[in-house]
Amino acid sequence: MNRTFTAIIMGLFRRIEDWFSRKQADAAPYSEGEKAIERKRRQDDAGKFTYQEEGFTYAFADGPEFVRWAEIRRIVAYKVDRLTYDDICLDIFWRDWKFTITEDTAGWDRLIAQLRIAFPNIPDDWYGKVGLPAFATNSMVLFERGDKGSD
Repeated sequence: MNRTFTAIIMGLFRRIEDWFSRKQADAAPYSEGEKAIERKRRQDDAGKFTYQEEGFTYAFADGPEFVRWAEIRRIVAYKVDRLTYDDICLDIFWRDWKFTITEDTAGWDRLIAQLRIAFPNIPDDWYGKVGLPAFATNSMVLFERGDKGSD
């Protein structure tokens, strides 16, 4: 009985290993040109965001909302362990509520660029500090409005 169980488990592990090996072999690596095209596409993708000088409109599930830069109270960056990869997230505290944007949100790259313009005191190295070390929960307050409403 014990040998049979061991053989079944070992056979299962071999099948899983074979499946992953085939999947990895099937996935062709990006060429440098393809990487550059994907990077450019992500930078240009506004997702559900529309930007104005005073803020941005985001198409939330229950309808679009205009978020003024001046009404953002706090921005917190952190990392979530998704088991096989890490996901960098931003919690944006606006008015009486908070919404979360992740790296997987369409328009992430453009939002980050706009936040750097709207909030120039956000540290340039925040992404690396939140991202490393891998699979550790790192968080960082990127912006917090003072009592007088100025950033």
